[in-house]
Amino acid sequence: MVDGRQDSPIGKRENGTTKFKSVFGKTYNEAKARKCEAMSDWLKAHPPTPDNRPILLFPLYAAKWLEEEVLGTVKTSTWQTYESTLKNQLIPYFRGSCIDAITPALVQEFLFSMEHRGLSSSTRRSALGLLNSLMRHAQEEGHIHKTPAARSKSRQTAASNGYLLRTS
Repeated sequence: MVDGRQDSPIGKRENGTTKFKSVFGKTYNEAKARKCEAMSDWLKAHPPTPDNRPILLFPLYAAKWLEEEVLGTVKTSTWQTYESTLKNQLIPYFRGSCIDAITPALVQEFLFSMEHRGLSSSTRRSALGLLNSLMRHAQEEGHIHKTPAARSKSRQTAASNGYLLRTS
């Protein structure tokens, strides 16, 4: 955000695609505040789903969780690591997904995509742990019935425990 602009996912269109809005500010904090206002305005303007649950996009929920639930409960360096993992790994992959549409299979695909990009098993485990914490919070709040990240394992861990069969 060098030029003071943030592209922010603010909701879903009727056809299911993600709606983005660019917000501007002279400082990072001003742009961030305007981003939060844009997300809040969109959520107020769109009624909940038929089963009376709001539509929660992963990037929106993750940002809210990080700011409201995690900030102040962990060291600053830990919070920055979480923010970096969300920004660089989780949000780009789950950007257009609703929180309740993330399945164990999708989490497994995410882990395999990280492996394919050459990311270390430590990075994959960290991302999975953060995703699991976030999804566990969503479960506690009643947004999802079961966390899809709980059973997912990185390929290295799964292979060492005999979960994956080798084909060669």
